[in-house]
Amino acid sequence: MAAPKHILARARGAIVRAACWPFARERRRLALVFAFLCLVFLHVGRKLVLVQLRPDADKVYDINRYERTLPALRGPIFDRNGAPLSVTVPRWKLSLDAVALDELWRPAKTNVLAHVYTNLLSFGVCPPEKLRATFVDALGNKRPRNKPLGITEERDVFRAVNRDRYLHACITVDNLTRREYLGGRDFAHLLGVVNGSGEAQSGLERRFDEELRGCEGRIVGERTAGGRELRGRRIERTAPVDGCAVVLTIDQTLQRIVSEAMDDAMDQFAPDAAWAIVEDVATGEILAMASRPDFEPEDYFKLALENSPRLWNSAVFQAFEPGSVMKPFFAAAALQEGLVATNSVLDVSDTLYCGRRLNDHKGMPDRITLTEMIKFSSNRGASRLAMLLGKTRSERWLRAFGFGARTGIQLREEGTGLLVPARKWSDLQGIRVAIGQGVAVTGIQLVNAYACLANGGRLLKPSVVKEIVSPSGETVWSHEPEEIGRPVGARTARDMAFMLAHVTREGGTARRGAVAGYEVAGKTGTAQLVENGRYLDREYCASFCGFFPARDPVLAILVTVKRPRKTERNPLRLHAGGNVAAPIFAKIAAAAANYLMIHRDDEIAAPDPELLPGDFWEEDEEAVPSADGPADEED
Repeated sequence: MAAPKHILARARGAIVRAACWPFARERRRLALVFAFLCLVFLHVGRKLVLVQLRPDADKVYDINRYERTLPALRGPIFDRNGAPLSVTVPRWKLSLDAVALDELWRPAKTNVLAHVYTNLLSFGVCPPEKLRATFVDALGNKRPRNKPLGITEERDVFRAVNRDRYLHACITVDNLTRREYLGGRDFAHLLGVVNGSGEAQSGLERRFDEELRGCEGRIVGERTAGGRELRGRRIERTAPVDGCAVVLTIDQTLQRIVSEAMDDAMDQFAPDAAWAIVEDVATGEILAMASRPDFEPEDYFKLALENSPRLWNSAVFQAFEPGSVMKPFFAAAALQEGLVATNSVLDVSDTLYCGRRLNDHKGMPDRITLTEMIKFSSNRGASRLAMLLGKTRSERWLRAFGFGARTGIQLREEGTGLLVPARKWSDLQGIRVAIGQGVAVTGIQLVNAYACLANGGRLLKPSVVKEIVSPSGETVWSHEPEEIGRPVGARTARDMAFMLAHVTREGGTARRGAVAGYEVAGKTGTAQLVENGRYLDREYCASFCGFFPARDPVLAILVTVKRPRKTERNPLRLHAGGNVAAPIFAKIAAAAANYLMIHRDDEIAAPDPELLPGDFWEEDEEAVPSADGPADEED
């Protein structure tokens, strides 16, 4: 081990050498300088790398950057024949640039000022008094820099500002748009609205917002100290891509026919609500859909704050107990199961049904055929079919026809209705469901199920959109009939059309639903309204759903009037489906047949337009069970 004094001597020598090293030799001094420069360059390089890799580096470190968004025009919405229903109208907001105006007019004195003023006055963008006040304010006060002048929809004004170098220099133009609804209130529920910021709020505008909105463009470059673009130093210009056009299956003429019929129904019966749907049975396309009460598109936001029911599209949203319009589906199920035939005899005697009395049409014989059960709307006959099927099979058949689930139509507000699982049904509910009690449906479910009976047993997915077309004219998507089920065969469907055609004949419950020259197949429904779990006395929902011509169906139509009241035009307070909804069906069907030139059945005579004593079915036809019981009874 080295002596302590030797260790101290070595340490002292090392310190001396280290202190004198930079000055000992020339190359050592050069090495020190080189090392220092390397550290400096490394630090600067690190900073440069950080600047380039930051995602917002161009915005943070480039104070002269200019960027502007180029808005895309929202795509239009057309009816099936190309008539515009909803279009975007371009607008331009003009503002006077006080700084630019000052820079222009001072060298040229009043010449430029007079030129700009007279041109703006001729444009009529704002009143002369406001224009004069704006000019005085701009010459005396530079803040705020841009003084609003007004908004114009005249493209000639926009072009004139861009063509004139003085106007272009001191007038700031901001691109705006306005959504215009040419269809008005007739299409308000279907189309929905877009707010002032271009955000879709409801209806098809919201459902197809992504397709209609398009893609915005942008301009990137450099700007002046005053914030204007230096056009000679533009870096990038991405053109906007306008939104696609949405073409509906709705026919504007048919929509007007149905809307006028609904307006007349509201005036005649003063109901809480009324709705109607017209469907092409071969394709599932909805040709018309109207719901009342309705609204004007410009009133949407006021009504939305009030949560008004006027905004509801009741045809697809509101669930209601359908009443006797459900009877044909139990008849179809029993036919398909082989339990009955069209001439099978049913016992409809006045006996207890699951321990309760069941009302029926007065004067009904104790034994009737299945066809007569449909024609006279026998509650007891329908209950017999429900007993034959049993609760489990009844539920299965109702779901096969599309009840209890959304149809898939392109409307976000569509409801599911209500179909409780059969295991929760009481014995009484198991037979009452056949007369449309204890089950709730939507209008679109009901008319689609009748269209299934009309087209040979094919349950199609309904659609209100025919196609989507890109701005270049290319078809992005088009509707093709989509079969979502086949609950019954073609023979059963023909048998149902045969039996339903008796409903509008002499002695049937819907004589007033007949159409001159056409054989109509359909069914009435008069359902007691439910409130707080109990059926209301003398408060009804009247419906008629059917299709025509019965032998070769083209259209299926549903009409529903909720809570018809006594009015000056309805002094007898008619409330049954055969007296309220069936005549409206006939009015729509006759006008639609004439418009579409549907082939006539020449042997069908014109119905008597007068209301005959035998047409009153208020106490008989749609006789419902006693209202003293709850709406839903459980075991």
